[in-house]
Amino acid sequence: MLFTTDENNVFGKSLKEAGTYNVRVTNAEAKNSKSGNPMVEFNYEVLDGQYAGAPIRYDYAVWNDDEDHFDLSVRRFNTIMIASGIPSGKAVDNLPQVASVMKNRKLAVTVDWEQSQNGNWYLRVKGYHKLLQEGSQPNGKTRPESGQNSRQSNFDGNRGQALLDIVNKPHRLKTTALTAKPTSTRLCLPMVSHNDHSNHNNQMQMNCRFN
Repeated sequence: MLFTTDENNVFGKSLKEAGTYNVRVTNAEAKNSKSGNPMVEFNYEVLDGQYAGAPIRYDYAVWNDDEDHFDLSVRRFNTIMIASGIPSGKAVDNLPQVASVMKNRKLAVTVDWEQSQNGNWYLRVKGYHKLLQEGSQPNGKTRPESGQNSRQSNFDGNRGQALLDIVNKPHRLKTTALTAKPTSTRLCLPMVSHNDHSNHNNQMQMNCRFN
């Protein structure tokens, strides 16, 4: 036998809810951030539950050793490593060592939706915990509507309302069209200020009658 088919071992799975998930570190790579600070990029795979096999990518832990951020950097990496089961008292010399040690380790991560600069929403890691004995816990919070989609929806809604107004109020143009004569090309054009609205209505009726 070569292998046994398994619905939980397929490509194309994706995480659709925020929550806290048991994961395995599939890759950890030491590199530099855009600002030049050393960091480790972590990628994970969900271990259990309905999203087992789904990836969680591009979790960055940045190291900044200036006076104001050194303690925060130590705490950040210490939190990740302790959550993965590494015991206290282990000396860490550099970030490539962290990346090497963290590969294939297991922990739990909390993810939530975060909006990027392009308006789209992505799941980002917000916290690290030891493995959940009760299993992964999605919280039912799905991807919010992007700003772009929201603007498109509003535009479509306004456009739809305008079309409904035209359909529901055709009688003025239809009635006057029965007596229209081709003496003018200025057919009820709404080229008038709000202050002249009443005059425009009178003029519009006159144009419709004589065109």
